[in-house]
Amino acid sequence: MTQTRSNRRRLAFAGLAAVFFTCGTGAQACNFAGANSGRSANPAVSGPVEAEALKLEPAAAQPIFLPGAVQGLWQVNFISGGQTVDMAFEVFHIDGTEMLNDITPPAQGNVCLGVWVQTSSNGYSVTHPAWEFDSNGNLTGTSLTKLTISLTSLTKFTGSYSLATYDLKGNPGPVYTGTMTATRVQPGNSGPQGDLQ
Repeated sequence: MTQTRSNRRRLAFAGLAAVFFTCGTGAQACNFAGANSGRSANPAVSGPVEAEALKLEPAAAQPIFLPGAVQGLWQVNFISGGQTVDMAFEVFHIDGTEMLNDITPPAQGNVCLGVWVQTSSNGYSVTHPAWEFDSNGNLTGTSLTKLTISLTSLTKFTGSYSLATYDLKGNPGPVYTGTMTATRVQPGNSGPQGDLQ
């Protein structure tokens, strides 16, 4: 009696697992009527169901990107022509604002603000306006940086940037483009990684 109940439970579990893992999209999804066709209803004959359940292989592990997973503090390298051209600490706030503190001298405006929006499960777009100064601290115009970010894990992202400059009258100046790599700053991190050449 106990053996029969045990076999029934095992068969029921294996059958449910097989149905659960074979449900998908398309016309054959969750076709319960055809799921057991050609199989014996005898609980002692559990081999085909168990064998089918054992054939299932788990999917490759993928990071789960929750909404706003970019939030937090990052150390970012900006790269152009194969060279690191700037490094920064960048923070993404829960309210959709962003702040960047780069290695530009303070007199030239090393802290600036922006806004971000999530565009996909792991993608983000950033709009980042800034004031531009010369080496004497005189205001020379503005710039507008657009970033496209893709989280590759919960602790890394890559992306691209475009920085357009404007003089005080709003006339366009040079446009700079490149790529970015970033590592999340966490408690216990030793500090910035990488060097400017």
